[in-house]
Amino acid sequence: MLFMQRIQAYPNLASKIGLQSGFLSLHRSENEALSVIQEAKEYEFEAQVLSMDQLKDIAPTLAALPIPNPIFAVLRKGDSTSHCAFFIQNMMEQLVSMGVQHHVGRVNSIQYSSSNERTGKRFQVQTVDGMIQDYDYLVLAAGASTSLLAHDLGVSCPTYPLRGWSLTLTCKSSKSRQKQTEFVLSHGFSFGPMYGSSTLPNTIRLAGFGEFVGYENIASSVKSHVPDILLKYGQAIQPAEMETDMIRLQPCFRPLSPDDLPIVGNVSKVPGLFLHTGHGTLGWTLSLATAECLGQVVEDEVRLEMDPWYESRQKSNYFILPDGTTVLRSVLSPDRFG
Repeated sequence: MLFMQRIQAYPNLASKIGLQSGFLSLHRSENEALSVIQEAKEYEFEAQVLSMDQLKDIAPTLAALPIPNPIFAVLRKGDSTSHCAFFIQNMMEQLVSMGVQHHVGRVNSIQYSSSNERTGKRFQVQTVDGMIQDYDYLVLAAGASTSLLAHDLGVSCPTYPLRGWSLTLTCKSSKSRQKQTEFVLSHGFSFGPMYGSSTLPNTIRLAGFGEFVGYENIASSVKSHVPDILLKYGQAIQPAEMETDMIRLQPCFRPLSPDDLPIVGNVSKVPGLFLHTGHGTLGWTLSLATAECLGQVVEDEVRLEMDPWYESRQKSNYFILPDGTTVLRSVLSPDRFG
């Protein structure tokens, strides 16, 4: 909902981020497909089961996936996919145009004091290139590394890095053919733990799976069969007349919380500190909603420090999203883990 509201607010955004309407989920059994239909109805999403002939009509390349027929497909017309990096880049450009400053650098250390004698700020952040910045308020939203940064401040953030993989195949038309062709998957799709999309022309991106293999410095020595699986599927749906021009394969580490819910809000024992992490494999899906929640709790704490009466007048036990949905703050609170 929040995503589509932003798309509507900025008419050119959809084309910039490669927005694709409609999403297909593929299943090995009819019961799995019917279960997805039932779940969609519960959340008032339109969904329909497709026959193999219907699937071939709207997404012929997916019929070439190396899995036994029949494939049971569910089409959710109201769902969509897009290029998340382009979306974030657009948001950064919007923030810069509003006067927001941002610095890029790898964090080396974070220090906290109730009142820094030199600056009066509570947090001091130093990057590996030696840059030092002081802040009144600090949000830790560093993905799988958030728990490590929180640990430096004596704060418990019990997330674990779940390793996934991303494969991007860039294709080009065969040089032997005079007519140049362009390939774009008509719909984003999922099959088991794998997700696929084509938000750029002649590009296939497959991602997914989850492996508990530790942080990146340790995980690099743990072999995985996932890259071979992704490559097999990616090449299967690549049209015969297209040649692979570039293969980009990389691991990604998602912060997974113990209860599989995001960790969003203020840390009560460290005034001015907020966490925004724990989204697991659903960061792109949930982040706009949880960012709205984060904004509300940051505003509450800032205004409360400026006006002691603010809490008794306005502070609520719920986050309220723009569409009126309410989320109990304690469900997402970092303090829920003790």
